[in-house]
Amino acid sequence: MATVTYIAPQGQEPEPHDAPSYGSIERPQDAEAPLRHLIATIWRRKWIIIATVIVAVTLATLFVFQITPRYTASAQVLVETRQMNVLNIQAVVPGLGADYQTNETEAAVLRSRELAKKVVDLLNLTANPAFNPELRPPSPGLMTRLFGEFSLTDIFMGVMPEFVTAPIEEARERRRLAENRLTPERRAELTREWVVDYFLASLSVTASERSRAIRLDFTAEDPELAAEVVNALADTYVLQTAENKRSATNRASDWLERRAEEVRSRMVEAESRLAAFRRDIGLIDIGQQVTLMTQQLVELNRELIDARSKLNEAEARYQQVQQLIASDAGLETAAAVLQSPLIQRLREQESEVARQLAELKTQLREGHPRYELKLSELRDVREKISTEIDKIGINLRNEVEIARVRVQNLERAVNQLDQTLRGQSEAQVKLKQMESDARSERELYERLRDRFRETGVQEDGELTLPDARVISYAVPPDYPSYPNKKVMIAFAFVVSAALGVMLVFVAEHLDAGFRSVKQLEAQTGIPTIAVLPRVGGGHGGPQELVLSRPGSVFAEAVRSLRTALLLSDVDHPPRTVLFTSSVPGEGKTTTALAVARASARAGQRVILVDTDLRHPSLHYAVGVPNNAGLVSVLSGEARLEDVIEIDPRSGMHFLTAGPPAPNPPDLLGSARMQQVLMRLKDAYDLVVVDTPPVLAVADVLVLLRQIDKSVFVVRWGRTHREAAYSALKQLLESGADLVGTVLSQVDLKRHAQYHYGTSSGYYQGYYKEYYGGG
Repeated sequence: MATVTYIAPQGQEPEPHDAPSYGSIERPQDAEAPLRHLIATIWRRKWIIIATVIVAVTLATLFVFQITPRYTASAQVLVETRQMNVLNIQAVVPGLGADYQTNETEAAVLRSRELAKKVVDLLNLTANPAFNPELRPPSPGLMTRLFGEFSLTDIFMGVMPEFVTAPIEEARERRRLAENRLTPERRAELTREWVVDYFLASLSVTASERSRAIRLDFTAEDPELAAEVVNALADTYVLQTAENKRSATNRASDWLERRAEEVRSRMVEAESRLAAFRRDIGLIDIGQQVTLMTQQLVELNRELIDARSKLNEAEARYQQVQQLIASDAGLETAAAVLQSPLIQRLREQESEVARQLAELKTQLREGHPRYELKLSELRDVREKISTEIDKIGINLRNEVEIARVRVQNLERAVNQLDQTLRGQSEAQVKLKQMESDARSERELYERLRDRFRETGVQEDGELTLPDARVISYAVPPDYPSYPNKKVMIAFAFVVSAALGVMLVFVAEHLDAGFRSVKQLEAQTGIPTIAVLPRVGGGHGGPQELVLSRPGSVFAEAVRSLRTALLLSDVDHPPRTVLFTSSVPGEGKTTTALAVARASARAGQRVILVDTDLRHPSLHYAVGVPNNAGLVSVLSGEARLEDVIEIDPRSGMHFLTAGPPAPNPPDLLGSARMQQVLMRLKDAYDLVVVDTPPVLAVADVLVLLRQIDKSVFVVRWGRTHREAAYSALKQLLESGADLVGTVLSQVDLKRHAQYHYGTSSGYYQGYYKEYYGGG
């Protein structure tokens, strides 16, 4: 039995070390194999790409030529920044800046809905069929031409069930009722809004990043209309900028007029209050009066200080007198007394009289008239001194009182003058404030009056310049801008080619069959012993080529298969060989018949036995009736030698299946079947057994242990990998001695495109010589 490395998962290649080894020779690694494989994959399925490209380009061409051509007209507007300033009106209506944001802002204004409405109304575009589809005559489109009066919606509504179409019909009915309830004014408004939407959809505004220019593009079916619309938009925008300035000037003029009148009224009122206040205070020059009063206040304060000083001195002297009166010393020691000239003279007189009295006392006795006279004179002098001292005390008290009264009078005068000065200062402050208010109101009024005069001149419109101007008007274009047929067709070609390539790889990924010897061997782990090319029916079938064209590729492949069977066991060549497959239609009967005929032509005694008792096909291939055969022998209805037939062209013997059998597995697994095989092995050099497919029925599994070698046939590109895996697994688990696999019905041209193994190169080089050319 052959040693098999199995099983590979679906869609995955086994690792290189899992692949079968062919002696000691290793295949060299090709660095360009992935690229070659990619190119080969695209090339062998090139018809998918070609068909996709043809269909897509054809549809794109039909679509492009069905599109109504549209023309784009362009105009340019320059946003102005340097303008003539006859008056200083920029503070009222400032000009535009010169930055990119300004350009973008003005571009947004050009794209605005209000400006679009003005152009729509100016050109009466709601009455133009190019903008209002309700005014267009009905024209059949491509779908109408293809499907007649029925649209895709009608076809959809016709094939869908009622529970799907009922809500759609209700929505349609509600829409019709809503449209019928619209008033003519509302309908006209909606139409105008729709035209504005169409207008904005056809408009393109591009602001330059390097200059102050703005480009306007408008696309329409009529080139004259496109140019007219874009020029009207540019002119409307320029006029609107000037109108906006005039409107701003008018609003500023009105505001200035009202404001100036208000300020004038306040100015008159302020000046009236100022004049009344001056009359009330009765001052012509309040500033000079305040200065004089301030000087008087300073003088009075100086006198008050002097008076207070004198009062303090008088009080000090008086206090001293009061203290001397209270003490034993008396007033005689008072400074005022001591400093009094009169007292000093009286003191001198007292001293002189006392001296004279002292002299008389030494000369005269007491009681002497002269002595008494001097004594009386001394007493008079002393009385005078005492009287004078009393007068000095009274005088000091009077001085204190007089000084105190003077201080009080000065303080009263200072307070009165200070209050008067304060009142005058407050009046001065209020006067200055009122003068300032009146002056401010007058200055404001004069400025407003001057600005009002400037705006009044600006209102005339002759000095109001727009912030933009048209530097390039649109002209009707000669060629349509849409559709660009060449670009669209080229784009469709590129996209369809890419789609075709994608479909190629999708198809390659979804291809579940075996496309090469290397792929079959790598994914099953079983060697492939032959590759049988696909043959057309013009030669009587591939099995006929072994006889009619022994030099053909198919005949050479069959001989290679026969040689591989003989070399599978050199010492003991197989006497019985079983051919089977996973599913019907893979060419196992054709392969078995071709091998049997090739062996018979080579001089071997060969018999081909059809064991497919359910769907026999050998009798069809050799062109004989299927009246009696293997079933007849196994059921005992006929002898073996009576049902064996001979192929006259090759000398091959064959045994057909015979009439239908109710229990094929029991018959094939019976002892009689073993006896039949033993007799055939004794009588022939090679017994070729054609069996049913493995996955269809279990008939083949009961024959495996009675057969020397087995061959598994796989149809190129058609046998599903999972089916082949499952069939091979059942064969190996049932004890089959599997020689290898045969890749049948190979398209040699396409097989050569896969670049797997060495067989593709062989068949690609000799195809024309042995098959295509002969």
